[in-house]
Amino acid sequence: SQVIDIGRPVIVALTMMDLARKKGISVDIKRMESMLSVPVVPVNPRKNKGMELLYETISRVRSQQKASSPKAFIPVASMAPE
Repeated sequence: SQVIDIGRPVIVALTMMDLARKKGISVDIKRMESMLSVPVVPVNPRKNKGMELLYETISRVRSQQKASSPKAFIPVASMAPE
């Protein structure tokens, strides 16, 4: 969240989805993307799953002229001394 707060481009590479699934845990990727306002890509690097989509997402985000403005977790501007 701190990287998002300073306005840097962020991509969440979500790992361990296979373990979560085995434990009956479901992750709503689209909702997570909406809440964080950044791309979320499920990956399993050991099995090389999702890596191509991650690389494509990295390329797309890097090529954007203007970084998106994700919502801040902490209102940093309001914390500045006057």
